[in-house]
Amino acid sequence: VAVDRGRWDEAESWYREALRAIGEAGEPTRERWQIFQNLSIVERRRGRLDEAERWLLRARAEAEALDDPAAVLDIENGFGQLRMASGDPRAAELHFRAALEGNGVPLSRIGVLANLGDALLAAGRALEAGEAARQAEAAALAHGVTARLPEIFRILARVAEMRGEPDAFVFLERALELVRTEALPRYGQAETLELYGEMRAREGETEMAAEAIREAAIIYDELGMEERAAALRAGLRSDRETGGTS
Repeated sequence: VAVDRGRWDEAESWYREALRAIGEAGEPTRERWQIFQNLSIVERRRGRLDEAERWLLRARAEAEALDDPAAVLDIENGFGQLRMASGDPRAAELHFRAALEGNGVPLSRIGVLANLGDALLAAGRALEAGEAARQAEAAALAHGVTARLPEIFRILARVAEMRGEPDAFVFLERALELVRTEALPRYGQAETLELYGEMRAREGETEMAAEAIREAAIIYDELGMEERAAALRAGLRSDRETGGTS
């Protein structure tokens, strides 16, 4: 729940409490590698990539000692996300494709497909990115995993923008509507509004862009992400001072 709200410090405290409950060492267990993996996610989202990698390496060692085949998808996906965070989409793509070779529940596989689309988009391969995102969308609809759709729609919006297609904003509007109607985590709503604002700004629609960015900043504040909210507001002030948009 804390992760869904973007409350990384709170999430870390719960994961560490779970780790204390089962012990940080001892006979390998699935629970322990999953906690290590979750701590890696928290550190990555806070930008502490070296610490995130250390936790993920511990997760992989624990899973390998346990010989847990279900770990391949999650851990390869984790390494892919780390490589994306460090600015290496090609390496990330290889990890995501390796993850898809592993076993996993539909929710996890949908997430990997979305991440693969993100990596391909970062590499400038819009057509392939759209194909991966469409696969993720189809799987999400087939399995009723609506919580993943806003993320997928954000990728499809960026693909459409890169290809000069006119329906980019339609995907973002669908994402925002889903967050409202399905009561999905507001962190995703803020991310969607932020992207909406960035894309409107690139179209020269400064008022609509500023309105979306302000709304995103309010949600980040409510989630305890004051630094991210402050960065968005600073960007708006800079735009007003220079008479342009970021």
